[in-house]
Amino acid sequence: QLNSSGSYLFKLHNKHQLTLGASMINVLNTRNKINQFFRINTNSQSMEQVNTFSLERTVNVFIRYTL
Repeated sequence: QLNSSGSYLFKLHNKHQLTLGASMINVLNTRNKINQFFRINTNSQSMEQVNTFSLERTVNVFIRYTL
């Protein structure tokens, strides 16, 4: 999994600051297994394998204003 982020700081008047940023999680959009467990299915009396995968490509954006 490849993640990327960046931000930029704007210095405003009277010591105020504005920060803008963005990040992208799972840039390559790969299917990453993060958990695996087994359970018994009582209906069919068999064992099931359950896999949990990470999020697909996800973009986040933020704005921060500091006094």
